[in-house]
Amino acid sequence: MTKATCHTGAAVPGKGKPCPQCNGSKMIKGTCSCDMEWRGNRVEEEWQDCQCTPEVVCPVCNGTGMVDG
Repeated sequence: MTKATCHTGAAVPGKGKPCPQCNGSKMIKGTCSCDMEWRGNRVEEEWQDCQCTPEVVCPVCNGTGMVDG
């Protein structure tokens, strides 16, 4: 049986290895892109220059931060 390592590099027997998609953080951070030319989102009386995606649960490890390996 192979020992896996956690994100700190320490051996964690029987726990798998850090998820390669989220690097063991369980969530994938959202991203924002800003451009003055978009100006398509209006919140109350203010135009928004940025379009953002929300933070989501990692689809590879289902929010555990670890994968079998």
